[in-house]
Amino acid sequence: MAGYYDELSERQTPSMEEIQTYYDENKDSYDSVDYYVMTIDAKLPTEPTELADPMEETEGEGDDTAADGTQQEEQAYQPSEAEIEAAMAEAKEQADRAVKTVKADGELRENVRKSAATYLLQDWLFDEARKTGDSTVIEDSSSHRYYVVEFENRYLDEKLSADVRVVLTDAENGQGILDEWKAGAATEESFAEICDKYNDPAQTTIEGGLLEAVTSSSIPADLNSWLHEEGRTAGDTTVISSEGEENTYVVYYKGTNEAEWILSIRQTLISQRMSEYIEELTAEGKVEDPKGNLNYLKVQAAEESAAQEASQESGEGEESSQEPDASAEGEESSQEPDASEEESSESSEDAQTD
Repeated sequence: MAGYYDELSERQTPSMEEIQTYYDENKDSYDSVDYYVMTIDAKLPTEPTELADPMEETEGEGDDTAADGTQQEEQAYQPSEAEIEAAMAEAKEQADRAVKTVKADGELRENVRKSAATYLLQDWLFDEARKTGDSTVIEDSSSHRYYVVEFENRYLDEKLSADVRVVLTDAENGQGILDEWKAGAATEESFAEICDKYNDPAQTTIEGGLLEAVTSSSIPADLNSWLHEEGRTAGDTTVISSEGEENTYVVYYKGTNEAEWILSIRQTLISQRMSEYIEELTAEGKVEDPKGNLNYLKVQAAEESAAQEASQESGEGEESSQEPDASAEGEESSQEPDASEEESSESSEDAQTD
């Protein structure tokens, strides 16, 4: 069934012109910005001031012992609306003064996608009219603070994906596997043989450990940093054991592939088209599928679309700590379909014939 889905997906693959058009219509979802920011927190009082609400005297006031004799925790003071308003006014004055120094004193945040930016700043940062040097003060009333922001730049990140060969192993064996490769022919072909020798089929069945078009969001942060270090060249190798990761990665760097934004949009369009294809197929009554043999196409298209959205929303924040996705465009394994798959495939063909 996977092969049938892949064949349908290939038919739906968009052209580069269609990918560019989709980007032009959805720039906010793919562009990044650089900006300076300072946070000015209002200094709320921790005890009553002259602006506090009148206190009502209650019986037993001052006694912090409960009826059962246990000591009660002292409750934090809750400022009055007047006290909050006064504190926010003072913070606003400080924020207005900070506009002149935010570039020197603020934090520079680079390559931030809209989905990763602070919610209150998103619309201002990604306004098409925004230009270098623009600055503003934005209120966050719920958190009692102000953001002082200066815009620096907006652009499309052209980071390239990467092609790698990977052995998944444990920390004790990683360096030994790499040393074994170095002691032999030490070629890409011999590294592929090492991958087939040591990769556990229960974890990955990709021939030669080849993962193509690997993106930043699909691999651990340490591996991503290594792949994109300046000066990285084909044939470089390493052993990476990330903290909190179950696997150690023995890696061979093969080279770069397409830009990540191109891959992202291509998969988005394929997923959309596959969903539309199935909907049209069933809506027009072309297929009778009482046993639900074609339902897997809807499910797979929906899963890929959801995964793509999650990847976009990750922005440039915390990187995923999951293993490289074995579904990357690598060398496919030659597994035999099981009987249930063959039966479902036959049912699908019969249904289409009808």
